[in-house]
Amino acid sequence: LSANNGANTFITQLIVDSIVSSDEVVVQSLDINTGLSLGTFTILNTNPGVSISASPGVADGNNTTSGNSQALTFSNVFVNPSSGPLVFTTTIDSELGDQDVQTFSFTITCLSVDCNGDVNGSAVIDNCGNCVGGNTGAVACIAFTPSVSVVLSNTDCDSLSDLTITVSQDANEPDMGVALFASNTGSFDIASMSVGDVIGTADLSANNGGNTFITQLIVDSIVSSDEVVVQSLDINTGLPLGTFTILNTNPGVSISASPGVADGNNTTSGNSQALTFSNV
Repeated sequence: LSANNGANTFITQLIVDSIVSSDEVVVQSLDINTGLSLGTFTILNTNPGVSISASPGVADGNNTTSGNSQALTFSNVFVNPSSGPLVFTTTIDSELGDQDVQTFSFTITCLSVDCNGDVNGSAVIDNCGNCVGGNTGAVACIAFTPSVSVVLSNTDCDSLSDLTITVSQDANEPDMGVALFASNTGSFDIASMSVGDVIGTADLSANNGGNTFITQLIVDSIVSSDEVVVQSLDINTGLPLGTFTILNTNPGVSISASPGVADGNNTTSGNSQALTFSNV
C-alpha cells in the first residue's frame, strides 16, 4: 500500500481472520512491521463467480486523496473455471458518490494432458489398456493372433510318434496366459515313463529373439496312470522355465501349460516356443 503520493508505504500480509461459511471468508490486511490491521476484505464464492469487497479505509478528515496505490495478490487460491471467457469487474465508489466501473477479460483454456502426463501430448490408451505413443516409447498392441503348428513324425496307426508343437507371437501382441492343446484320439505312453525321464526338448525364444533357451522336458511327477507333470529345464542352468501337464483323456490327449513368469506387462516383445515330445 502507498499513501500520501508515495510518502507512506506499507507491506502487509493477507491473513484469514474468520471463516463465515463454506463460501465466505473475512481477510485482514496486517502490516508486517507493526501487526496493525490496515484494512479488511470479504471474499465470497457467489456461485458462479467470486466477489471481493473492501471495507472503507481509515477516515482522514477530507474527501480527496493526495495520491495512493494498492496492489493485492491473493496467492494460489483462485480456481480458474472451465474453458471459456472469464470477466472480472471492479466497482469503486468515491466519498462524494462517484462510481468507477472497469472490466478485465481473460480466456481460460483447458490444457490437454495425455495418459503419460504430458501437456498436449499424443500418448493414448491402446486396446490392451496400456499408455502408448507420444513420449512413452511404447508401441500400441496388435491383435492376439498366435501362430501354431503341429507336426507328427509319422502317421502310421498304433505306433509311437514324436509330437512337435510350435507357437509364436509377433511383438506387441497381448501376452499368452494359460494354454491348452488337445486331440480327439490317441494317447501318451505314460506306462513306460518314470520320474526323471527325458521325454523331449523345447526351444524357447523371447524378447523378439534377444533371449534364447534350450530345455529338456523332464518327467517331474506321475500323478496317475493317465496324468504326468513335466518340467522344462534349461540345459545350461537346470532352472525350470515352465511346467506342462500331459493327460490321457480317453480318447485323446491334452497338454496344458502353466502361465510363464510374470514380466510386469501384458504384451510380448515377440516370442516362439517349439516343444517336441519324443517317441511318446
